[in-house]
Amino acid sequence: MVPEKKFTKISPSIFVGLLLMFVSISGVFAQSIPEPQRDHTLNGLTVLLDKRPADPNVTLTLRIQSGSSFDTVNKYGTMAIMSDLLFPDPTTREFIIDELKGKLETSVGFDSIDVVMSGRAAEFERLVQFMRTALTGNPFTPEDFERIKEARIKILRDTQSSSSATADLAISSRLFGLYPYGHPPAGTPESLSLVAVGDVIHARERFLNPNNAVLVVSGSVDSDRVMRALRQLLGGWRKSESIVPQTFRQPSDPDERILIVAVPGNDNAEVRLAVRGLSRSDKDYYASQVLAELVKMHWMTGASALSKGPTFVRSQAFVLPGVFVLGSSVPAEKSSAVLLAAKRSIELLSTTAPSPEDFGQAKTRALADFQSYTANAEGLAKLWLNSETYELPSVQSQIDSFNAVTAEDVFRVAGRLFQKRPVALVAAGNEAELTRIFSADEKFKIQTAPLPSPVKTTNSKPVSTKP
Repeated sequence: MVPEKKFTKISPSIFVGLLLMFVSISGVFAQSIPEPQRDHTLNGLTVLLDKRPADPNVTLTLRIQSGSSFDTVNKYGTMAIMSDLLFPDPTTREFIIDELKGKLETSVGFDSIDVVMSGRAAEFERLVQFMRTALTGNPFTPEDFERIKEARIKILRDTQSSSSATADLAISSRLFGLYPYGHPPAGTPESLSLVAVGDVIHARERFLNPNNAVLVVSGSVDSDRVMRALRQLLGGWRKSESIVPQTFRQPSDPDERILIVAVPGNDNAEVRLAVRGLSRSDKDYYASQVLAELVKMHWMTGASALSKGPTFVRSQAFVLPGVFVLGSSVPAEKSSAVLLAAKRSIELLSTTAPSPEDFGQAKTRALADFQSYTANAEGLAKLWLNSETYELPSVQSQIDSFNAVTAEDVFRVAGRLFQKRPVALVAAGNEAELTRIFSADEKFKIQTAPLPSPVKTTNSKPVSTKP
C-alpha cells in the first residue's frame, strides 16, 4: 500500500510574502538594461547615444547640471526664468510641434535644467540648430524677459494659492529656512518680482556651458551623423573655465511646533510631516525608497481618514541631503489624528523591523516604480542623466542595488532618518478651526504666526560658501 503523502499547510499571509519576495528577486534575472554609447565634443559636452533603429523620431534631452539651488538669495526663480528664455519665441515651439511632429519642453529642478526636444529623425540637424540658437547666443530681448517673467508670476499666483501648494511651500520653508531646498524651484511671485534681466544674463554666463551639460540623443540616427552635427553646430558653444560647486551652509534644526497656515475657503486640511533625508548618491537611497512605501502602508492602515483624499510619502534626494515627507488632504476635524498616526508610523518603523509580507510589498512597488522609467526613450534618458548628475553606476547596477535591499537595511535606514531627528509639521486650511483642533490636543504645540516670507527685505548674506 502506498503511504499517504502529507502536505504542510502554508498560511495565506506567508504565501503572499513569499510570492512578493520571489517577484522582487526575479528582477535580478531580467534582461539587463543597455548602456548608451558615450562620446564628447572638444568643448567638453558629454554625449550619450541611444540607437533605436525602429524609431522614426529622434529625441534630444539636454541637461544643464546646475538648477535652482544656485538662485541668488531673495531672487528665487532666476534659473526657472532662464530656462523659459532659452526659447523665447513661441513660434519655435509651434514649428517643432506642427511641422516636425515633435515637442519642446523645458523644466527646472534643484539640481538641473532639462530641455527635451523631439521631431522626425530626418530633421535631426534642424533640431540641433534650434538648440544652438538657444545655447550659443543671447536670443531674448528685454521685452521677452518682461513678458515671460510676468507670465510665470501669473501662473505661480494661480497655482501657489491652493492648499496643497501652500502646505508644500510651508513644510519646505519650515524644514530648510533659507537653505536652497527651502523654496520651490520655480520661485514665488514675490521673489520673481526682484529678478532683473542682468540676473538671467549672469546665470547664463556661469552655468550655461557645455562642460556643465550632458546631451542624450535617442532615435534612428547613427553616431557619425550625430557627432558631425554636434561638432559643427555646437562647437562654438563656449566652455567654462570652472564649474560652480554645490556647497551651502547647513540649515538650523526646524521648529518642532506645528505651523498652522491659513488658506481661506477650504474645509479640508493639508497636513505635512517631514524630516531631512538623504542625498541621491547615498548608498542607502534605495532602502529609503522602500522605506517610503512601508511608511505609506503603515500610515494608511493607522488613519482611516487617509482613504478620502490624496496621500503621498516621498523620499526626495538631491545632490545634497533632501527630504523625507508625508502628506495628505483630510477633513479638518481628522487632521490631528492623521498627524499623530504619521508620527506613530515613523516611530514604529524606526524601532521594529518590518514583517516579511510588508517588506515584500514595499520593495516590489519601489522597484516597479524605478523600472518604469526604462520603458521608453525619455524615461531611460532621465536615468542616464541622473547617473551623470549624481555620479551613479549604470542603470542595471542601480536595479541590482534595489534587488539587494533587505529588511534589515530598511530598518537601519529608518533609525538613521527618524530616531532623535527633529520633525517639521504643517497644517494648512481654516486657521480658526485648525487652531481649535490642535490646541485641544496636548500632544501638539502650535504656532499660528504667519509663515516667514522666503524673500527677505533686509540685506542678506549669500547662502553659498564658495564662489
